[in-house]
Amino acid sequence: MLNLETRMEVLGVTVFQDADQPSRFYHLPLPPHITLERGQPLFDLFSYRKGGEAGHDVAGGFLNMVVDVGLGGLKPRLEGRLKEQYGDDVTLAPVPYTRGTARVIGLGEDSGAGATDGGTAPSAPAAPQGPRFVEHILGAGQPSLDGDNRAIFSFSLSEDGAAFMMGVLSGAVNARPVGVIYTLEYVGLLPAYDLEISIDFKSSYEYARSRFTLSTLLFRADIDNIVEHLKQEQHIRIRETARTLALSDPAAIRERQNRIDTLVKDLATGALFQPSLTPGEPKVRGETITAADPTVAVPATTGTVPGTVGAALQHGPSAAVAAGMGAMLAGREHTEPEVGATGPAGPGGAASTGTGATGGTGPAGTTGSAPESAGDVWNRLGRPQAAYVLKNIRQEEQRTVTYNLSQVSAQAQSIAPQNFIQFLSSEHDLRDHLHVVDLNHPFFARINLNVNAQGVDFAAEGVVQLTVQLRYGRRPDGSAPKDTAEVILRSSADSKEFTFFADSAQTQWYEYKLIADYRSGFGIGLKDARVESGWIRTEARSLAVHPGWLGRVLPVTLQLAPSLPADVAEVHAVVRYTNADRQIDDSAQITLSPQHRSELLHLRLAGADEQFQVTPTVFYTGGSSEALPTLHLPNPGAGEPGDVVVVDAPRGGQLNGDVIMLDPLGELQSVVVDTEFSQDGHVLDSRSLDLSTPGKRELFSVRLARHDQPAQMRYRERRVFKDGGLDTGDWQEPGTPNLVVGIPAQGVLTVAVRYLGPSPSQLGLSALLLDLAYRDPAGDPRFDQSDALLVTDDPQTFTQDWKVRLPSRQARTYTWKLTLLAQDGTETSTDVRTDTRDQLILRPPPR
Repeated sequence: MLNLETRMEVLGVTVFQDADQPSRFYHLPLPPHITLERGQPLFDLFSYRKGGEAGHDVAGGFLNMVVDVGLGGLKPRLEGRLKEQYGDDVTLAPVPYTRGTARVIGLGEDSGAGATDGGTAPSAPAAPQGPRFVEHILGAGQPSLDGDNRAIFSFSLSEDGAAFMMGVLSGAVNARPVGVIYTLEYVGLLPAYDLEISIDFKSSYEYARSRFTLSTLLFRADIDNIVEHLKQEQHIRIRETARTLALSDPAAIRERQNRIDTLVKDLATGALFQPSLTPGEPKVRGETITAADPTVAVPATTGTVPGTVGAALQHGPSAAVAAGMGAMLAGREHTEPEVGATGPAGPGGAASTGTGATGGTGPAGTTGSAPESAGDVWNRLGRPQAAYVLKNIRQEEQRTVTYNLSQVSAQAQSIAPQNFIQFLSSEHDLRDHLHVVDLNHPFFARINLNVNAQGVDFAAEGVVQLTVQLRYGRRPDGSAPKDTAEVILRSSADSKEFTFFADSAQTQWYEYKLIADYRSGFGIGLKDARVESGWIRTEARSLAVHPGWLGRVLPVTLQLAPSLPADVAEVHAVVRYTNADRQIDDSAQITLSPQHRSELLHLRLAGADEQFQVTPTVFYTGGSSEALPTLHLPNPGAGEPGDVVVVDAPRGGQLNGDVIMLDPLGELQSVVVDTEFSQDGHVLDSRSLDLSTPGKRELFSVRLARHDQPAQMRYRERRVFKDGGLDTGDWQEPGTPNLVVGIPAQGVLTVAVRYLGPSPSQLGLSALLLDLAYRDPAGDPRFDQSDALLVTDDPQTFTQDWKVRLPSRQARTYTWKLTLLAQDGTETSTDVRTDTRDQLILRPPPR
């Protein structure tokens, strides 16, 4: 490692000698400069420009350079000088650097702003006004740290920056537009201190004996005080034979002085004192005294201490401990007036000087408390952790001893060589290092293409994907194509850019092939899953392809007419396409209904002007059907479009009717109505309608075969009761197609029967029997109804309802009779009574 004390200047270069190898030398760097390699400066200025479309022209440049801080041609001369002084074995090398950075400034930029170690950073503009010369600065933030310490930088220049550099270098060889700043760190050896410490044992010992006995306990604070006194009295002398550290840093000065002070105290302590006290077990004059357990309680460090101990504490912690020991050994302790002494602030006690203390006596007649032990005093003083006693130095040891101490340490040093760089050494260098490039080189001429499927509805066209193949140009050997490419498009948003470099003939056209892949089973007509074109030549730079270029896909919408008759159940339309040349005969049937009134169908036609056929068949709700004439579409002559086909049913005679079920008392489960329709002796339609919801209207419609002949209708009812009964009526011809079936009634009379009285058994009755009857005033037996209600001891029989179907809502008269059934078997009845009330109250007659 280099020795910093051997610094010397040789030929203007700072040189150090190695600490271990005297023949090895190290040199500091020279100011930064352009690196020379084979006599040529390592820098290049590249300027470029490119014309073209207005607003798209570009211009700028790059400045690349390599710098170092090596000696270059000065190194042989420097080695020669050193060999003259130190011999032929001298070797010279750069100082080994531990860390370093390199940055450039110039043209209003600083590469160090925002840069990180070892990385590159965008240039930070130092001059906010004026043109911007530098766009970016790229380079090594850390130099090589070896050899000549090379660093490389590359400037990305704007158009103004490139013009500036070209002008500067062309106008002045010695121009220095760019500066380089290195920051390098290295380590060398330097003495930390070089001391001569003399201790006069005789005078130091006499000074200590004049103040202490051999058994006096001394703490570290006491010894620090004693050493300071010995230094002041010149019994201990310190002399620095050399001071080599830079002491400009106050912290460094304090640290160095503290190390020297500590060293002197350690030497004096070992020479004059010996350890005596172990914490918890102080030993004095052969007597062992155990102090209190330090883990039990922390003693108070402030406050007043009574007795002789308190008085001795004013002379230092050692005097207080000695006083406590003496009082304990004497077996007494007289209480004395309190003094205002305070305990030490922490371990080690307060610095003091004093003699060994003995126990003091108090006033006559005073009886003291139990003696205070040295351990108690040690606890009270904050438990000092080390104690010493004065050595017994023999006469032959009473001499002056001189210690020579020195220490060497590694010290970090730094240096910041910097310089503005001269690029050229002569005018001829500019010709070799200035390069002007025109970017409009024919070698880089391009054919830029865009291929897309804009406007293509892939779902409507039945296309899964479109493939576009491209080929362009001729190779230098005459073979073709020079370039090929392909793109697959699956949506109208798909698009891709292509670039072909122009061939030697600067050909502007290219060729493409379009391939369409269709969904399996899509539409009717052509069934080819893949259709492709031949190679097509074009100069279009934006190629928007479409599957219609390969064949016609005709979307046809079939729909029902808005005014379609209500009895139309479905319409079946058969769409057919034929092409004899391609041997195609394909068809599909589309089913339309009032719930599904339109449907889209795709036709893949082989030719642009071909027709297709539509044959509709109408199916009516009555079960009949009717085939309509075949349509040939497109039919431009008739004004019929080919993409929309409207299907209508012919207007004709039909019989429409409805059926309503009545069940006022909820007796029926359902009613099945059998119907039969005929015309001119031929049955046109027969059907059965199953009705289970009272009041719900069920429609029917029957299309007649002939519009000029009347139709006949007959029906019968099959009533299914909830109790399982079945009542089948006779066939009958209605006067109107609007039928009412079930159990007829215009209204319902509900009579609420309420019994008021005690339980029948309390009256000696088994029950009360109420007979109710209703007769149609017009004599219609269908409305004759009767019932009997029984009232027993069961409370639920006290309230009952009776419901009657009415032939007319005004005919509400009924009759009733009450019969009392006695427990002895006898019966008593009231007269038959006529009533119209909705509520009938029963009371038992008195017996």
